[in-house]
Parts: sequence; structure tokens; C-alpha cells
Amino acid sequence: MTNIIQFRRKKVYRGIVAPSGIMAIKGNNLFLERTYIPEDIFYYVMYWDKIAIPTSSIIHMGLPLEKELKSLGILERPSLPATGTVEAARHVHWTFGEVAKQKLKDDDFDWIIHHMSGDPIYLPEHSTKKDTLRLKITNALPIPSSDGKFSLDDLLEFKNRRASELEGLHTTMDRLLKKLNHEELDVIRKTELKRFENAILELDRTVFERFKIMKKSDFEVNIDLTGDAIQALILNTPALIHDIKSNGIPLATIATSILSMFSLSKKYGVTLNQYNHGDFNLEYISSARSENIIF
Repeated sequence: MTNIIQFRRKKVYRGIVAPSGIMAIKGNNLFLERTYIPEDIFYYVMYWDKIAIPTSSIIHMGLPLEKELKSLGILERPSLPATGTVEAARHVHWTFGEVAKQKLKDDDFDWIIHHMSGDPIYLPEHSTKKDTLRLKITNALPIPSSDGKFSLDDLLEFKNRRASELEGLHTTMDRLLKKLNHEELDVIRKTELKRFENAILELDRTVFERFKIMKKSDFEVNIDLTGDAIQALILNTPALIHDIKSNGIPLATIATSILSMFSLSKKYGVTLNQYNHGDFNLEYISSARSENIIF
């Protein structure tokens, strides 16, 4: 009897480390601009496996859903002792920098640094340009809603059910980061980053805004669903179904209309997402939109 050895693919676990609040600088003073709101925490939960938001031994700032997330092993609040007399805001930010430095050395997780403000503030001993591009890429991700229509349990269930799509999104961002890091021309880096941002923004438009479903008699206009367009159709299927339901159009009617397009002569070649050339896997975001996780 032949023994078959099956190798299980190892998952790359993703972690995010963020300051305990949104910090700002006024003059020579560092101060807390605001604390986190539920949308911020849902954003971290939606895209990452582990969240590290340091706290301070001088002052503790609680987080929305802190108790629940800590009990699930998703959130950790590391703290470092203060030595001597130190300003609270400065110690809060110093703790963040030290914890972030430790996390980036972790071989078991892929940790990234994130700032909700989009304008990172580091103390001199923690300043780095290493994660600037990653921050710009992740800041393009849409923030989920916390309007009460879904709970933390709903979000975690969605995330678990769509785990392969989330992995595909992270792979897309990894490849984009690699591409940007190897690109010598700054203008091309900016253009590619903007294309990624626009590809995500394009998902916010309904399918009916992106292209027009033609009747069988409309032979004057053609929608080219080949190559990149077919890939876009596959990746945007959840959004398509959502828009169909919202507009009250029977699925059978849409299916007949789409199939009829393949027989029409090529004239204009309209695609579903003009910014996605087949290299961005945004299915996770499309699924979140179709299930009203994001709007």
C-alpha cells in the first residue's frame, strides 16, 4: 500500500501594530488628536490576523471592543515601564516605537506599522522609511462600517468564510510593494500606486454605472468581455449580484443579456474596471461590499 504524503500549505500570518491613538504635533509638542472609533478597529480586524496597539504605564486609553478582541487572542496591548519623569503623550508614542521595532523582528508574523492619520510621526530613534510604501498601499483599503448592521461576530465569520480571498488581496499588495520597491522612476511608482487606489475606488461604483447592459436588439454597441474584462467579471461577481438585486432585475434576464454580448461584433471594448489589468485581486473587497460590510 502506497503512503501518500500531503503537504499542507503554510499560511502567512499578518499582524499590524499601531499607536494607541491618532497623534499630532503642534509646535514642539506631541499630543493625542483623537482616540480610536469602532470603524478603526473593524478596519484592523477585517484585514489582519493580529493587532498590537501598545498602551502606556502612565495612562491607559481603552479601545472599542478591547475586551472581546483580547479574549479572542486577536488584540494585544503591550506596555513598557516609564523611567523617571516623562510626559505622558511622549511616553505613549515612545512605547509604540519600541514595540513596533520588536514586532518587525518577529519571524512568525508579517508585521506592518500603520497610522490612521496617514501621516506617521516617529521619535528620532524610531524614524524609518522602510514601511512608507506599505502604509500608502494599506491606506487605500476601504474601512468597514460600524453602523450597527453587523457585529464583530459577523465580521469574523465573513473574514473566515472569505479567507482565501483575503489571502489573495494580501498577495496583490505584496506584489505591488515588490514592484514599487524595484521601480527606479518615482513617477511610475506614483502612477502604479494611484492605479491601485483607483481600482479599489472603482468597486464603489455600481456595475450599472460602469457599463450598460444591452438588449438583444442593441447591435450598435458592443462590450468586449475578453482577456482582462473576463478576469474583472470573475473578480467582481459578488458586486454584480449585489447590484442586480438592488436594481430589481431578474438574474435570468441579466444572464441572457451578458451571454448575448459575446456574439456581438467588437466596437468599443468596455471593461468592468478600467484600472485593474488583471493583476489586482480585489475579490475580498467586492465580497465585503456585496455583503454590506463596506459601503
